[in-house]
Amino acid sequence: MTDDWPGLVLTSFLRPRHAAKRIKEWQLDVEVAFQIGTLSIVVGTMISAVFFRPDPSATSALPFLGILANPLLWAIVQIVIFLGSTALIVVIGRNTGGTGTFRDALGLMAWFQVVSTILSIVQTLVLLVVPILGGIVVTYFVVWVFWALSAFIAETHDFDRGWAVFGGLIVTVLVISVLLSLVAGLLGIQPAETL
Repeated sequence: MTDDWPGLVLTSFLRPRHAAKRIKEWQLDVEVAFQIGTLSIVVGTMISAVFFRPDPSATSALPFLGILANPLLWAIVQIVIFLGSTALIVVIGRNTGGTGTFRDALGLMAWFQVVSTILSIVQTLVLLVVPILGGIVVTYFVVWVFWALSAFIAETHDFDRGWAVFGGLIVTVLVISVLLSLVAGLLGIQPAETL
């Protein structure tokens, strides 16, 4: 482990592949990694529940907002995403020549959850205190998510080409988005109307 937690968090923001290498060396047990990831999701959900309260009329029109408005349901959805994305990382990575295990992937995804929660807290505080900088922080958060996730996946499977992993991640996200849209259509969930 490490005594320099702030340094590791900062490294995760600036050099995610380097941070992922350090996390992977810890060889976290599956149970511990799951607990870390779940605790991070719970903390993030509690903070969201305090600062994000969607309009009831909006939640009736957009089912997704209804999920966000229910902290328990939103936490469960995030835990399912946490475990599902970990499984996808292992399956897709190993089918493309990777060597990572579920234990490796879960440990790295748990740390990804921790740092994502910290960054979302920072984002919330900036939006409250210095709203003019909100756009910059939101943009960095979106870029960092894909950058760090690519680095963590590459480290999980010992891939050398980070850009290839990034491309594969984008393609996977697009495919999943299309599949979810098809499922939503089959279930009769209509997309939000745009002005």
